[in-house]
Amino acid sequence: MAEQLKVEKYWVLVLQEQPSLLVVLKVGVNGKAKGSAYVEAGNTKVITAIYGPREILRRQDFRMKGILYCEVKIANFATQMRAEGNKEAREQELSAVLRHSLEPVVCLHLYPKSQIDVYVHVLEDDGSCLATLITCAGLALCDAAIQTYDLIVGMGLVSFFHLLYCLCESMLDNRYIGGNIYMDPTHDEEKESASSGENGSVIIGLMPSVQQLATIFQYGDVSAQSVTKACKELMSMCQEVTPVLQECLLNACPNSPIAEAEHDDQPDL
Repeated sequence: MAEQLKVEKYWVLVLQEQPSLLVVLKVGVNGKAKGSAYVEAGNTKVITAIYGPREILRRQDFRMKGILYCEVKIANFATQMRAEGNKEAREQELSAVLRHSLEPVVCLHLYPKSQIDVYVHVLEDDGSCLATLITCAGLALCDAAIQTYDLIVGMGLVSFFHLLYCLCESMLDNRYIGGNIYMDPTHDEEKESASSGENGSVIIGLMPSVQQLATIFQYGDVSAQSVTKACKELMSMCQEVTPVLQECLLNACPNSPIAEAEHDDQPDL
């Protein structure tokens, strides 16, 4: 079950089964962009801006389907250690993965000879960065009134096969959902999973209304049976989050019933 709160126009989602997972949502944060969104998942903070569709100039070939351009930038202060890894390579990887995740969702056939630009900035990365990127970009696309087949919701989990680690962590962390699986992993848990060949992680992008997976990524050594189990768990979590995402978008519409009710409740000056 999920409980939703509204604090200063930010939608806050508290999962009762996983109290440590706190999701903060807001759309329309960038007035200069056609659509924008801001998402916090735990300590991971992501902001997305959408521009376009715009006409593609100086191209020799005519494309009946539009082009989706995605660019992910990671702030220098986003991680605990600035020198950790190659930031440019990580940005290019996330940009390619995000484009691969959003292409099945956007109705590109409705935007011939056009390009839609998706710019994402990672303000803080404390794990589950890719899943947060997918969710934030999906909200921003809807806020920009881009035609899509459905809303896309990202969710990820990490599996550990060190029994002692699981027993110790499960006493302190409510994101432990049984077996050797942790939902919405933190940065330290992702590093722990990547340090051994027996561990791995699974990230999905779900279109909840049509019950279709837009994308699925698996890192590490995970059996086919574990991937199937992980997808079922992730799809269930995505369905819990979806109503709050939909209400956040509905509240952003000026003529929505929620917005009108809030306007009526305001005292006359």
